[in-house]
Amino acid sequence: MSYYFTWQEDDWLDELIDYFTSINAIVPTAKSLQSIAAERQDDRSDRALVIVNVAHEPDKTEVFLRELAAHERFATGPLYLVGATEENRHKWQAVCPDARVIVITGHPFEFDYGAVFAEMEARLEGEA
Repeated sequence: MSYYFTWQEDDWLDELIDYFTSINAIVPTAKSLQSIAAERQDDRSDRALVIVNVAHEPDKTEVFLRELAAHERFATGPLYLVGATEENRHKWQAVCPDARVIVITGHPFEFDYGAVFAEMEARLEGEA
């Protein structure tokens, strides 16, 4: 299962929808996390791909990431933080040391989303 947490619609969501056959886009709140965790109780797979856009609402996002890290249903799967800038990359890496922080340093149209999504997919499947 794949989840994309974001405060607003953005380019990452558009690209994710184009690549993944199924992805759940959700606002990153404690209530949404509890709702998804309840849904996952019946899920036999312990792994979930979690992608969090950290570009907006940084204080609320940091609180959400701490709640996510403390939740046992999401502790085993790959975590990606997107929307970070080069300036705040280290801050987000410190908040989530096990996360892969993705920074687009050039023009977004030149960024290889496909390579990142293929890596995400492989990590979800336990191949990377």
